[in-house]
Amino acid sequence: MEENMQLEFKKKFLEIAKKRDSRLILAADDVGWRNVERVVREASREIVAIKMHVEHPALWGMTHKEAIERLKKLSGDAFVILDAKLADIDNTNGFKAKYYFEQGYDAITCHGFPGKPAVKAIVDVANEMKRGVFMLVAMSSEGHLFRETEVDQLVEMARQVGVAAVIAPGNQYELTAHIRFKAKDALILSPGIGAQGGEADKAVAAGTDFAIVGRSIMNSETPADEARKIREQVNAALKIRKPVKEKGEPFDDKLLSILIEKDVLKFGDFTLKSGRKSTYFFNTGNLDSGKAMTRIGAAYADAIIANNLQDSFDVVFGPAYKGIPLAACCVQALYRKHGVEKRFIYDRKEAKLHGDEKDKIIVGNLKEGDRILIIDDVITTGKAKVEAIEKLKALGINVTFTGMIILFNRQETDLEGKNPVEEFEKSGIKVISVMNARDLFDFLKGRQFGGKVIVDDVAYHLFKQHQKEYGVK
Repeated sequence: MEENMQLEFKKKFLEIAKKRDSRLILAADDVGWRNVERVVREASREIVAIKMHVEHPALWGMTHKEAIERLKKLSGDAFVILDAKLADIDNTNGFKAKYYFEQGYDAITCHGFPGKPAVKAIVDVANEMKRGVFMLVAMSSEGHLFRETEVDQLVEMARQVGVAAVIAPGNQYELTAHIRFKAKDALILSPGIGAQGGEADKAVAAGTDFAIVGRSIMNSETPADEARKIREQVNAALKIRKPVKEKGEPFDDKLLSILIEKDVLKFGDFTLKSGRKSTYFFNTGNLDSGKAMTRIGAAYADAIIANNLQDSFDVVFGPAYKGIPLAACCVQALYRKHGVEKRFIYDRKEAKLHGDEKDKIIVGNLKEGDRILIIDDVITTGKAKVEAIEKLKALGINVTFTGMIILFNRQETDLEGKNPVEEFEKSGIKVISVMNARDLFDFLKGRQFGGKVIVDDVAYHLFKQHQKEYGVK
């Protein structure tokens, strides 16, 4: 019921936008009422809503109710949004939201960093009063501290609580595109367009649904013309915008971008660990930076949570060598993004002949009765994974293997012609692939990234030939 009320508000907001043929929100950020009155009157036909701060009515010499009534009259009953950015504990957020909604505001903005209960308190009041809640998941200001991990957490919180829309920057296109991917069909409202450097068409292409513009219009000698120009830019961009996440697209845009940036998918003449020849190689050894490992760790952690595996294991195992940093960044991301604390271990290629006997073969604290989740980069035949499992079993410690997360599944048979994923699952090890070879090649075929086609017709044909010979059915 609570979520449906925000959905109803979202529908109403979109209906008004369609009726007014506008996705433009005016940020009435001026301390003087005379200019606000002039701009709103002149630009009223171009806007769908007006946003103002808590302090504005007092600066204009009015009560909140008086300011709202005047703005609605001047604008032909546009929505009035209070940019309160509520960021307190749940009880305080709740009574503040109630007070402001009673003044007549149609919607209110809030921060998510105080936590889910704090946001839910606002949403509960808004649902009761049939108003909207817009939650910030990133800001347009330079040097903000909304990093990828925090942004993902905030977007997920917004989804769980069920706010009417999220607020993302209109001047940081890559970040907003990522938020669009994560937020799926949620509305995105974006400040930062105009004076802060954002361009309306680029912001919309990245995922913006409504543009929030202040100084460019408020400081214009002809605010109606400026507002009309931006409104038409937004509308035109919306008409040609392709979905950021197309139906069937299996990739997080930030994950895909780092794989391309780091040249992880390579083409040439390669011999795989299985002894097979291949015209392509998926080399996670190129993931050599903090940004790269942050994104890869998040991909593993998100896969664990999405598949509800967090309670099925006690320790993460990263087989040497490439699995070691992957396991480390996975448990870091699990803790930072999802609050899930897990240990991790890894093996040595050769036994250590000095120091503590307990980490002669295995580094980390492997305990009796541990349930193990394997984290690794690629699966081809699965032979290397079997060898790693046998190494742990040979220690004589009572452990079980419950799952395996693979970054890239080549979707090939083992040397006996069997599907290695199916073979692992027969033994009770659930296998999750963040990416599958066929999906990735189908998606990349002919697409340009940074002006370059990653998978051209020749590379795609050779991949299909390789799949024809070795691919699982």
